[in-house]
Amino acid sequence: MSESLPPYSSGQCTFFWLLWLLGWGVCLAYIFALVFLVLYTKIDLASVFSTLPSALFTAWNLLAIGTQCYLLVQSARFLSRHEKPMSELLLRVFMAGIVVPNIAVSGCFMAGSFLQRMAV
Repeated sequence: MSESLPPYSSGQCTFFWLLWLLGWGVCLAYIFALVFLVLYTKIDLASVFSTLPSALFTAWNLLAIGTQCYLLVQSARFLSRHEKPMSELLLRVFMAGIVVPNIAVSGCFMAGSFLQRMAV
C-alpha cells in the first residue's frame, strides 16, 4: 500500500509532529492530574473507588488517557511505515490532542452536574 501513497511533505510532517507532541503533552497533563489527585491530596485508592462519582471520573479519565495513547502510538507507527495518507494521520493526532480531551472534560462536567442535581 505504501507504493500508491504520495510522499509526505516536510510541512505536513512538521505539523503532524507538532500535533503529536501536543497530544502527548495533554495526555501527560491528564496523568499528572490523576497522580496529583491520588497521591498528593492523601486520598488512598480505596476511597477514590469507594464512591460512585470518584470512580466514575477516574474511570472516564483513564479511558480518555488510554484512547489518546492508542491514537498517538498508532499514528506514529502509521507515519513511520507510510501506511496511511497524511490527511488521516493528521485527523488521528488532532483527535488525540484536541477532540478526546474536550470530550473527557465535557463528560466530567456533565456527570458532575448530573450528580449535583441528584444530591439536591
